[in-house]
Amino acid sequence: MTIEFGSPKATGEAINVPALVMKVDASSIRDYLPLSEKLPLLLLFVQAGDEASETLERSVTALVQKTAGAMLALIVDAAASPELAQAFELNQIPSAYGLLKGQPAPLFVGNQPMEQIQLVITKVLEVAKENG
Repeated sequence: MTIEFGSPKATGEAINVPALVMKVDASSIRDYLPLSEKLPLLLLFVQAGDEASETLERSVTALVQKTAGAMLALIVDAAASPELAQAFELNQIPSAYGLLKGQPAPLFVGNQPMEQIQLVITKVLEVAKENG
């Protein structure tokens, strides 16, 4: 999948990513963190087999795909990557963080209604646009 930046007439920049929502671990996340310089990332920490995590992952996946490349989501299994959970000082799973220009910001914890997640994504996209 290719995401285009800039207007079609301008010299836009393209970034190739495998998908808008990707499962990552402690080693593969390093490949995607630099993308936060160009577009916002949503880091979703989940736990395999946890119903709230699975429900939230489905909601986030659907909503991020609706952004059509304005944002990427990275899904992290906190149990499989405890070093990432520790680095983000997680107190609850599931948890979501935004990452913009390398700076993490907590977005929400626990399962949330789809409408609430949409509001958060809209706000993250607004902040990203304001910050170039």
